[in-house]
Amino acid sequence: MADDLWPDDFGHDEQKPPVLILKEQAQLLSAKTRGLVLGWVESKPVPVSNDFWHNFYLQVPNLDDYLFNLFVVRHGVLGYPATVTIPTLKWHSNPESSDQLTDVLRRIFNDAEVKKIVRSLLTQAQASLATPSA
Repeated sequence: MADDLWPDDFGHDEQKPPVLILKEQAQLLSAKTRGLVLGWVESKPVPVSNDFWHNFYLQVPNLDDYLFNLFVVRHGVLGYPATVTIPTLKWHSNPESSDQLTDVLRRIFNDAEVKKIVRSLLTQAQASLATPSA
């Protein structure tokens, strides 16, 4: 039998991984809109570059599961630094830690244009539930 050369303990990472932060925020949006606009995170590893890509979507179940790609987070195997890009606003940021990523997301979610997008999707989702009056 070969000698086990691996350490008994790999340690603990102090940084919260980007995907966990994104999934937490997706759940909070879904709860805040009572399920009318869902947050949804799609993660894809990119083997050629050893990167991970996370698309953060706004999903509207009442509108045939309409998806709006709000932003993308890309990072290497270590998680940070990361790159956050909002394609529709041609905006990006490079957080170096989980705290900085949280600050970037706070700015994104409170941006006037982003709030307008969420409000519009929420209004359309609510309208799809309304019964027309005779």
